[in-house]
Amino acid sequence: MTCNYLLFARCCVRGNCPRSVSCGNNCPKTLSSVQLAERQLLTAELEVASKRNISARSTLDHLDSVSLSDNQRMRYYQAQIAANQGTPSLLLILAYIAQEPLLIGQAHKNNLDQT
Repeated sequence: MTCNYLLFARCCVRGNCPRSVSCGNNCPKTLSSVQLAERQLLTAELEVASKRNISARSTLDHLDSVSLSDNQRMRYYQAQIAANQGTPSLLLILAYIAQEPLLIGQAHKNNLDQT
């Protein structure tokens, strides 16, 4: 069973919907580990969209990228890159490198250029 909040929040991340930030408490308290990881990833993406990069970095630090699906891993690294823009760091470079094999086409070329 999926959590409607997670679906709603994911749509809002794409459209930058401010309402999604306040509806996080509507999600059931008992979520599977996959749903918990998705919720945490969405929280980080919403924080990045809200320009709260320090909070996003903290949220991302608590995620285990190894347990994520390829799609989630790509979003995780994109959130890492967005949250660390303007602050050159090893973490930023590692996120670009880790994201590279998950990309194809123009996105792959852009990743290589930015690394």
